[in-house]
Amino acid sequence: MPPIHRILIKTHHMTSRKKILTLTRAASNLRCSVLLKTGPHPPGIMLAEGDSADEWLGVVKVRLGRSNGKWAEMGWVADGS
Repeated sequence: MPPIHRILIKTHHMTSRKKILTLTRAASNLRCSVLLKTGPHPPGIMLAEGDSADEWLGVVKVRLGRSNGKWAEMGWVADGS
């Protein structure tokens, strides 16, 4: 059985309906589960779990337009177990 990947990302907040829809569609297409805490009040939380969670993280990075340095500030964690 392949390992399940979990990714937790904390942002300031998530309010853009277009970005939220893009992230949920990407999770559906990649067949991974995603939980988003959205709204104008911080923090925004993204939790993804599944075999293709790493691919979903790639979509998140492109969609949010973050450079690698800013990911450390946002506090993302990838767990391969």
